[in-house]
Amino acid sequence: MKKLFLLLLVTSFQLQVSYACSCNGESSTPYIHQRLVEKAKQNDKSAQGELYSLYCEAILNSCFRVVRDAYVAEDIMQDAFIEVFKNIKQHQESSTFGAWLKRLQLRGN
Repeated sequence: MKKLFLLLLVTSFQLQVSYACSCNGESSTPYIHQRLVEKAKQNDKSAQGELYSLYCEAILNSCFRVVRDAYVAEDIMQDAFIEVFKNIKQHQESSTFGAWLKRLQLRGN
């Protein structure tokens, strides 16, 4: 059941991030996102806040579509970002932040 939940969550998240990134111009400005990630790796709270702002709605919507409970979805989203920023130094430049975030969620972190 947990694997099914994660698969549904990641699939939904992929659609949401694709939409959010196209609206926020990630494909046309990957350097800006990479710069934010590099600052976040140095524990820059402002950069972490910007990354959160760029991706939180997509994660929240994905979580809500799976659990259908706003409070539970918000808890899952908050836990996801705690894990993301705890593990941000593991992000490698070979992938976008959004792709890395999806892989982290798929592993269940």
